[in-house]
Amino acid sequence: MDEPTKKAAKKIAKCLALAQSGNAHEAEAALRQAKALMLKHRLTEVDATISAVNERDSSTTAIQIPFYVSGLARTVGDFFGCAVLSCRNGIEKALVRFVGVGIKPELAGYTFEVLQRQLKGDRRRYVASLAGCSQAIKNKRGDLFCMAWLENIRKQVHQFANPADDAIIAAYMEREYGVLPFGKAKITGGFNRSDHAAWYAGQEAAENVSLHRPVQTKSNLLIK
Repeated sequence: MDEPTKKAAKKIAKCLALAQSGNAHEAEAALRQAKALMLKHRLTEVDATISAVNERDSSTTAIQIPFYVSGLARTVGDFFGCAVLSCRNGIEKALVRFVGVGIKPELAGYTFEVLQRQLKGDRRRYVASLAGCSQAIKNKRGDLFCMAWLENIRKQVHQFANPADDAIIAAYMEREYGVLPFGKAKITGGFNRSDHAAWYAGQEAAENVSLHRPVQTKSNLLIK
């Protein structure tokens, strides 16, 4: 939907909202205007409803998105009630796209970028602390560390889950995109005591990370 069409769709949405007014004359006039605008721009009520949906892209600094970064994106998306897609701009590095209502994608993108830097930094420091291990073992334990880190963060999401926007986003996604799910983590082989230590280290590293949802802007978003 181009900008002029989206602007018209938003105007229709406002008219449809006014059509629910308790004032019969106001409601009738608003409904009449909404129908006229839909006819003029060849739009439907569905188009008007999804005009509130916005997108926001965030860089992942990677050509291939690591599972722990995609997991973080899904967690942040769930927290802000956004759908999450992976995409690429030409041959540049991969992007994470947040799709949601109002300013939620903007808030989700900002939060994701902050937490992505923290998660990658924590992983890098943990892996650097592993001595006498092969690179394969370091990678495995680094992945376990990230899984535990994310698990700790994910516990906060259910407190704010709000399915109110789901139908609107689903209608938008159906029109604009196919289903593009992120892949799940793949950790192979058995776990030993040191592997479990990696998990506990990840949980501990995330203890002081808190998700907060500001009401209007990202300026007061606190990431501890």
